[in-house]
Amino acid sequence: MWRISITDICRDFYNLSNKIHSDSLQDNTEVSTSNDFCTLSVDEAINVHRSTNGNKQLAWQSFKYHSPTNLEAKYWLGYYYYHEEKIPELQQINKDEKIRIAANIFKETADKGNPSAQLRYGMCLWEGNGVVINTLEALKYLKMAANQGNSAAMYIIGKAYWKGGNGIEKDKKQGAEYLKKAALNNHPKAKEMCNELGVAINSIEALKYLKMAANQGNPAAMYIIGKANLECWGWYRKR
Repeated sequence: MWRISITDICRDFYNLSNKIHSDSLQDNTEVSTSNDFCTLSVDEAINVHRSTNGNKQLAWQSFKYHSPTNLEAKYWLGYYYYHEEKIPELQQINKDEKIRIAANIFKETADKGNPSAQLRYGMCLWEGNGVVINTLEALKYLKMAANQGNSAAMYIIGKAYWKGGNGIEKDKKQGAEYLKKAALNNHPKAKEMCNELGVAINSIEALKYLKMAANQGNPAAMYIIGKANLECWGWYRKR
């Protein structure tokens, strides 16, 4: 049986409220048109944000509503300050101020354990967006994200160690380790870099990193190990 989703309901409410608001202006009548009465759950808001024709305004309102009590929502609030340019409320704020606010939110949520925030705050520190450049502090936050299975952070750290510079001492051994981890977590640029640099990844190493990722709760790693175990892949012998 078909059931309407909460996303569709909220979208319809949102569109209806906008229509009422438009009509009220034309009729010169006083009608309350607050859009705050309808909010999505955090997961629904993330799905709406990521969908091609998603209602970003509704997602923003939902993240804002949940942000005082939900860490993931607070992170997405920072994301919108940093990236979204079509939200009327954010268009009224100076771009540099928005970036500064975003960096503060990323730091707050990074310090509370959000891996996406750890990656983004690390990049803010690396590039000097909203904060003073500090590559060593950036590396600290990127490592926090990498330790939680963030492949983008693994790739950035690996590249930084491999090349050195910007206050980071060149360390190809450590760089190769992080690049391997990123490649095994299916990061496309890490795969390319391993290829170009001749950084080999054998099956035993692959299994080691997959187990590490699985132990940290990475569902993709769990799936690969489970599939290998069930199908008795040649390189996997319940090591």
